[in-house]
Amino acid sequence: MTGAGHYRKAPSGDEAVCLASRGLRGIPGIRRSLTTKLTFAALLAVTPFVFVASLVELDPSAYIGPVTLLVLAAGASLAGFALMARCLVRPIAQVTEMVRGYRMGKPLQPPSGLHFDEIGSLTGEIVQTLREANAHLVRRAHRDAITGAFNREGLSRELAHLLERVRSEDRVAVAVIEIRELSRWEVALGSAVGETVRRAISDRIRPGADTRAAAGVISPYRFAFVTAAPAEVIDKRLDDIWQQLQSPIPCGAHSLIPTVTMGIAWGCGNDSPTGLLHAAETASRSSRAQTGSARVNATESSEELRDIAKLSLALEDAINQRALDAHFQPRIGANSLQWVSAEALARWEHPEHGAISPGTFIPMAADSGRIADIGRIMLDRAVAAVASWNRSGMDLTVSVNVDAEQLVSGTLEDDVARALERHGVAPESLELEITETSLLANLEGALAQITALRARGVHFALDDFGTGYSSLGYLGRLPVDRIKIDRSFVRGLDTAEGCRIVRAITDLARSLSLKITAEGIETEQQARRMREFGCDELQGFLYARALPAHAIVETNRRDARAARRDALLRPIEAGIAGGIKR
Repeated sequence: MTGAGHYRKAPSGDEAVCLASRGLRGIPGIRRSLTTKLTFAALLAVTPFVFVASLVELDPSAYIGPVTLLVLAAGASLAGFALMARCLVRPIAQVTEMVRGYRMGKPLQPPSGLHFDEIGSLTGEIVQTLREANAHLVRRAHRDAITGAFNREGLSRELAHLLERVRSEDRVAVAVIEIRELSRWEVALGSAVGETVRRAISDRIRPGADTRAAAGVISPYRFAFVTAAPAEVIDKRLDDIWQQLQSPIPCGAHSLIPTVTMGIAWGCGNDSPTGLLHAAETASRSSRAQTGSARVNATESSEELRDIAKLSLALEDAINQRALDAHFQPRIGANSLQWVSAEALARWEHPEHGAISPGTFIPMAADSGRIADIGRIMLDRAVAAVASWNRSGMDLTVSVNVDAEQLVSGTLEDDVARALERHGVAPESLELEITETSLLANLEGALAQITALRARGVHFALDDFGTGYSSLGYLGRLPVDRIKIDRSFVRGLDTAEGCRIVRAITDLARSLSLKITAEGIETEQQARRMREFGCDELQGFLYARALPAHAIVETNRRDARAARRDALLRPIEAGIAGGIKR
């Protein structure tokens, strides 16, 4: 700025409009300085008193009466002071109104009618600073903090722009890339290695000067590349990326060779960004079943992609409106056969399509970054259910699944504390189920939250035990109370090999004083085997399917009556059987 408060740089579009609307006031040569205004106002306030004093001193009787002079002087002085106040207060009020409008979502622009004096210049600086800060926040909201590439939201926006501008002869392709070993490398070699790998992968898929392509990081272990071009051009570009991704990644003393999965979805201008991204992620997940690196094309048609997009939007609405429900699958004591706890499972009733399978909407929520929100809803539903069961005289604990995003967010402890306080439930009535995969995203942060919650009395279980990367290495370090044996091991109990594996798992858990729950119990033979191996709790369709919270009380009472009846009849039946044998 110059000394007079003028702008040296050319005005922006908004400023140009304001200048034009002010006419001659916008011409630099006749701008009025705030100092000039205040000086004029001060003279106007003081001069009448000086004039009156001089008149009275010369010959008061020759002029207007003293009272009249004093009234005129006071009026002129008040006018001067009012002008001074207007010069100071009005611009400040205008700036305040501008800032208040910005907070309500209005665009930033200098207030209309504001003169380009010192206050006007200050306003311009405030507007420019706020614009720059807003642009910085927008960039941060759409960029990955580690790589600088687009995050999921930013990439979705870029994909939407590509779809709007796509030419009739072009195709749109979305490639989702996953590095299988990335989580293990982070655990084994440290988080710095993970950041190096992420930067290397982002650099390899970066589109460079191509304005019709974009790349980003859409989850801790997933990357994406989107482009619009003729099909043969896209094929060549994807081939180049695929070859680059196979190359070793230098990380200090290590040279890491990645195993890559790539899911590709093809679309056109009338497809939705959400549907294309979801289709590519689904294809990427399906390629995990293959050994080594794999590249898979999505099979969804344009109509199916639109259906996926509609379902994804409906899920967003359901999450925002907290329209998801929780059903509870009971767990019984292995020896008592009495209900002792229940696991909360998410359920979604679509207004048009009815019940949507968790196998459909849970991956969709994970892909869209809303899985942590579902976790919070389930936490609140589960704790509310415990409160209602307690009021009915039923003492059951409840277990709730915790996703990696909830552990990484750092808000899990506060979320749990609020839910327990809101519904008046003791921490000992809550068990949180975590998986090894969820821990890998941020092991130290997860351990800190788990330790803090256990100190409050909340219990923890390691879910899907044995299906992760290094269960034995984690088990001694994790502050958990229970392990849950995955249903895949339970299904293997009909073989000698499967029995040996399960016995080894249960022996290890008992040596560490951990309780054991077996999932997926569907036959009496499986239940008998797990009791022999020392399981504490059994869960599966043999005993009950997932039920709404209100049905748990009624079903539990009915099962308890049946158990008491069986206990009374068992000795009678045994006596009858003995008499027949004799």
